[in-house]
Amino acid sequence: MSRWDEELGRAKAAAQEAGKAILDAMDQDLQVRDKGDHGNEVSPVTVADLAANDVIESSLSPFGYGWLSEETEDSSGRLDQDLVWIVDPLDGTKEFLLGLPEFYVSIGLAYRGEVVVGVIYQPLEHRLVWASATGGAYENGESLQVSEMVTLHDATMAGSRGENKRRMFEPLLKHVAAIVPTGGMATKLHHVASGRCDFAVSLAPKNEWDLCGGDIIVREAGGMVTDLSGKSVVYNQADPLIRGGIIVAPEALFPAVRQLLLELGLT
Repeated sequence: MSRWDEELGRAKAAAQEAGKAILDAMDQDLQVRDKGDHGNEVSPVTVADLAANDVIESSLSPFGYGWLSEETEDSSGRLDQDLVWIVDPLDGTKEFLLGLPEFYVSIGLAYRGEVVVGVIYQPLEHRLVWASATGGAYENGESLQVSEMVTLHDATMAGSRGENKRRMFEPLLKHVAAIVPTGGMATKLHHVASGRCDFAVSLAPKNEWDLCGGDIIVREAGGMVTDLSGKSVVYNQADPLIRGGIIVAPEALFPAVRQLLLELGLT
């Protein structure tokens, strides 16, 4: 039994209900619009994002914790709370619109800045992935473990399609075995936690909701999640934007990834 079992159960149920709402929306007019919050890059939002957010909020908000979601107007009241739900109701909206199975519901619970519960759910493939503090990481009930890779030249990196398209990873190409273009941050976190990819790097800013649900899953599977300076993310900040980029890697491989980024001037 874990201290966080009750909250974990609620998050798993909410994620699966939100997944149903997303799949239901796939058969509707998605009414895509651009939120305009990523500079020159299109940041789409659809009725699926909003429907999933409504499901999660109605499921979790009655328990009195703070709330931070990509699709809800922020409130400073969460800063006074020890426990805060941090939610991306549909991480990977672009992939969702393309019909690719690289979109996830992402739900994290932070306690005084540290994630203690994380759930990510891929509804098309029914992949439910979760972790809680000291409780291990699981996918559909099977234990997860990060890759045992320790050599960068033999390692496969997960990187976002957008950053790859903008050629941001070119300096890394000759130092790794391959770079796999992937969807949203939850996809990258899942790939590393499960060993599908050896590590992941994002050079672009991220928000807390991009990371929170998958952060603890990676750590409970034996990995690390930090900004490019090597610092762990502290959650429930007044400004949820994480400007320093992200490294996701097994503990044994992390020093080599961090050193390479330093040498290439990417940090």
